[in-house]
Amino acid sequence: MGDLPALEEMLAEDVVSYADGGGVARASKIPVAGRTRVAAYIKAFAPRFWIDSTITVVEANGRPAALIARDGVVYAMLNIAASEEGIDRLLWVMHPSKLARISTLL
Repeated sequence: MGDLPALEEMLAEDVVSYADGGGVARASKIPVAGRTRVAAYIKAFAPRFWIDSTITVVEANGRPAALIARDGVVYAMLNIAASEEGIDRLLWVMHPSKLARISTLL
């Protein structure tokens, strides 16, 4: 599933992916860094993460973000920062109490 080389091309060499699951949601507890590692990380969870999901673009903290929901329930928010080099930061908010507040953006 997915095109790993195409994903890697969108990422900056020094991209970092941070996840906030708060110890409650399944999320990486440490940052994942580097183009190859981040691409492989995203590809690894893609089959179970994105299936039957709805993505809604919203503004969060003054930046564009994506709310990711299944059956009307938000289970993640993704904030992406990019530069001329490509996507250089991914922030996955998956902590249920934070998402409860974010869900009002739908």
